[in-house]
Amino acid sequence: MSAADSVKSALFVGNSHTYQPKELGGVPGALSRLAAACGHTLSTESVTQGGADLADLWAEFQSFVQRSKDGASWDTVVLQVGKGSDEHSRFAIVEVLRHRYAPLLLQMPSPRVVLYQTWSTPWPGASEGEELTASLEEYRAALVSAGIKEVSVAKAGHAFLHLRSLDSRVYPALWKDDMGHGSALAGTLVAMVLAMTLGITQGERAGRMLEAMLPSAWRTASPGFAGATDFGQKAWREESKGAPAAVMSLLQDAGRRWRTRTFLSANIHRVCAQNGATCLFSLVSSWLPRLPACKCPAQQLHQRSQ
Repeated sequence: MSAADSVKSALFVGNSHTYQPKELGGVPGALSRLAAACGHTLSTESVTQGGADLADLWAEFQSFVQRSKDGASWDTVVLQVGKGSDEHSRFAIVEVLRHRYAPLLLQMPSPRVVLYQTWSTPWPGASEGEELTASLEEYRAALVSAGIKEVSVAKAGHAFLHLRSLDSRVYPALWKDDMGHGSALAGTLVAMVLAMTLGITQGERAGRMLEAMLPSAWRTASPGFAGATDFGQKAWREESKGAPAAVMSLLQDAGRRWRTRTFLSANIHRVCAQNGATCLFSLVSSWLPRLPACKCPAQQLHQRSQ
């Protein structure tokens, strides 16, 4: 049995970075869509509260699990974590993971935990990647030392950083507002990172689902957050349609669709591949029917788009 086949139900614990974007039913809803597209039935439940971290959510998580003991069980628990704003906040999360969450997780049969790490700000510092990695290693070590044997990491924050470095034109579309809330495009990216973490990577079905999700996902990006004049509201949105004008024009011109799909697919592949995930080339293969056999996907996609 593959890892994906063993994932049937998931309990999410987090804040607005979990229950948003609401256009997709939050991260759980977006992941369920991708799972269904890959032929998997994934049921999800959530314990969420705006602005809360795992220390704040512990009591509600405990109460929820105890109330559900007779009527529900989960083979996967997705715990949302951040970078940790300082040493004290990271210490608090480490302690609550080790002494509060782990004992309850160990009561579940074969507990599988995914640490879904988010981003800290739309304006990351130069050391953001290293700080994300360091805190994530601390959180994972806390669970492992407490007896949780299967702890996976979904590095959504790193995916955001990679996309920022790969294409500064796409990066602003990840944000719904200047408070750091992700757009539906961000939700789609997070769902892909989680899907690969769980081993849900079947190609053509997921590719068709992503192709259906992406156009509407672009429309939730904030026109006021873009910043630069040449990336402002007029350039970012086409009247009331809400999609980037450049993207809309490409989609409307059948002769130029190849370049749009190549552009999006190249970024999606490279963002996820650099996270240490399995090759995402097969995931977008249905978008790129004319692409030759994959040896170096990012390079081939770049060459074909010229």
